[in-house]
Amino acid sequence: VNEDSGPAGFLMVCFIAVAVALPRVWALGSRSYSVAEANLLLQSSEPYQKIAQLIAWGGERHAPYNLKYALVVKLWASAGGTGEWWMRSFSLAAGFAGIYFAYLASRAVLDRKPALVAALLTAVCPFHVIFSRAVGYESLLFMLCAASTYFFLKIYTSRARAADYFFFFAAMFAALNLHYLAVLLLVPFN
Repeated sequence: VNEDSGPAGFLMVCFIAVAVALPRVWALGSRSYSVAEANLLLQSSEPYQKIAQLIAWGGERHAPYNLKYALVVKLWASAGGTGEWWMRSFSLAAGFAGIYFAYLASRAVLDRKPALVAALLTAVCPFHVIFSRAVGYESLLFMLCAASTYFFLKIYTSRARAADYFFFFAAMFAALNLHYLAVLLLVPFN
């Protein structure tokens, strides 16, 4: 929070932080895995070579989940186990980062107060809350799309450094490889 924003700006940021954290963290590990989450975890227990082979053979067309995300889940499980809270914490962190990038993207074209309102609306969106609390690619996809939008706006407004070009292409490449719907961002970027 800037010094010139005063106590009202600080309270707004605190309110947004609570709105972001409370519905996502509350009771995160108290429910068991859903069928889709269990299928994804079961697939991620396979060796890396088998998952890569399924991706190369086009197995995603026949799987009810994203096989590329199964690689991410496998890496995350190898770092901390397969407990409900730990496995869902990656989507939680991606959801938090997505809200932050959504704020930065809206801040690139709006004043501070409308950007905070945009972050608040993103934070309380029911679909974003649901996807941030589940083991799935949706939060990661949102975060990558919000990050690529932010870096595109920095490039578009001529305030970019060389690193911003790299981060834009990296985020867009990762989003396009994660899910085909990210191609819809290319339309307004042109």
